[in-house]
Amino acid sequence: MLSASRLFKISEDVFVAIPIVMFAFTCQVNVFSIYTELQRPNIRRMTRVVKRSVGITFIIYCLIGLFGFLQFLDSTKDDILHNYSVTSPGIAVARAGVGITLLMAFPMNVFPCRTTLEIMCFPNSRVSRWRSFFLTVLIVFFSAALAIYVPGINAVFGLMGSVCSSVVCFVLPGLFVLRLDSEITFSRKCGALMLTIGGSVLGMVSLAINIKQLIM
Repeated sequence: MLSASRLFKISEDVFVAIPIVMFAFTCQVNVFSIYTELQRPNIRRMTRVVKRSVGITFIIYCLIGLFGFLQFLDSTKDDILHNYSVTSPGIAVARAGVGITLLMAFPMNVFPCRTTLEIMCFPNSRVSRWRSFFLTVLIVFFSAALAIYVPGINAVFGLMGSVCSSVVCFVLPGLFVLRLDSEITFSRKCGALMLTIGGSVLGMVSLAINIKQLIM
């Protein structure tokens, strides 16, 4: 029988998992494209879209994580597909589905990455087809090298989540509210402060522990 102390055990692994959870909800790059695709785009409609999509995603993540953990408990591996038999037809389909998803999603991440590099490195230059081609090859090359030499995807998600996701999802939104909302209420101000401080602390602690585990 699973005890409460075992289920809610606090260890360094918690701070390895937290940035992965942060990274899972890092979807801000899609906000502008979704906003422009709304039939009657406005802040109120976009707010409803964000709340519903994040809420549904949160529920699905929780159900998958909970039932996956309850089935294997401490034997759960970083990639839960490794807990199942490779010869199982269902698992083979699941692996193929994950591979196809990653294959189709990768180009969608290359576009904003290339655009950001062009804006940062060549802010006053005209659009160049050869430069875009070179940057695309560079992004693909380093992504492939990272995938080959990094021992596990958790290391990448851990570092990305503790640095980028903590800043983008928690620190910056809180600072934006404090800075831009001239008529901010006391409760809203407290919430923004908690978001900023909590994101900063979790990000720094998670980054330190992730680096420690990589080195050791």
